[in-house]
Amino acid sequence: MPLTTFLTDTHTNAFLIVRNGAIDYEWYAKGITKDRRLPSYSVAKTLVAMATGELIKEGKLRESDTFVSFFPQFKTGTDFDKITVGELIDMRGGVNVPDDYPTGPSGWGAPIAQMYATTDLMNFMQNHRALAFTPGSQAIYRSVDTQMMGMIISKVSGKSLAEFVQEHFWNPIGAQYLATWNIDHKGGYEKSYCCFNAAARDYAKLGELMLNGGAVNGTQVIDPTWLTRMTTSVEPMSIGNKNDHWGYGSFVWHPYSDTNLMLGLHDQYVFMVPNTKTVIVKLSDNTQEVDEVETAKVLHTLALGS
Repeated sequence: MPLTTFLTDTHTNAFLIVRNGAIDYEWYAKGITKDRRLPSYSVAKTLVAMATGELIKEGKLRESDTFVSFFPQFKTGTDFDKITVGELIDMRGGVNVPDDYPTGPSGWGAPIAQMYATTDLMNFMQNHRALAFTPGSQAIYRSVDTQMMGMIISKVSGKSLAEFVQEHFWNPIGAQYLATWNIDHKGGYEKSYCCFNAAARDYAKLGELMLNGGAVNGTQVIDPTWLTRMTTSVEPMSIGNKNDHWGYGSFVWHPYSDTNLMLGLHDQYVFMVPNTKTVIVKLSDNTQEVDEVETAKVLHTLALGS
């Protein structure tokens, strides 16, 4: 199948292959320009992981710190109070907000839909502290874990998540274009599990940052120890049809032993293969049933130069 057919069939808006720091292939759907900010959905989670590592490096945060140590108003007297930073970044928090995206108007009653639509994330968390499992006992993909982590970052840093990411990552990578991050309300919190919007070339720069050992032009941006944490699987996580599993840890997927992946809903990929110094960005508007496993095979083949 020709590459352009694959891209159009999967409703791709922007597609970029960067090898050894140079653009090897660039494609945009009709009406999409290279400076167009496009949503990334859960690709944003990896930015939250980077920010977490920065605060740990600065000595302001530990993986053993609990969520309620920063937000004591949310204490319940249950195991919710024991949820730690380390558990949140590996999707082990256990809060009962499953990532089951419903369809139809009635679906807006689902907790995940409410978290997406809310104009008050503090109130949402106040009303969603029940647990689906004991924190740390298992790993199940839940966006609420990233939301809680983003709130911690804002609390500890004294800055909005967007400001913190801009200062420590967006500016250092030399991003070409402005990015945005959706918030619940003015002066409120970013929807840190999603809702980051940027141009394809700048998503590629984030991928290159991870490929290059967390450094840009000799300046260390991501602590090497934390980068190892981000590129190491904690345990398999179900993906696609739920019968397939990929490695996962620190808000990063590992579909192959040589690959790190920032992955988002509706076919968003920042696909990184260090061995070939390749980053592939695929930003899409694919609301149909998506087969992440098959798409990853295509991207992996391209990254290997096959």
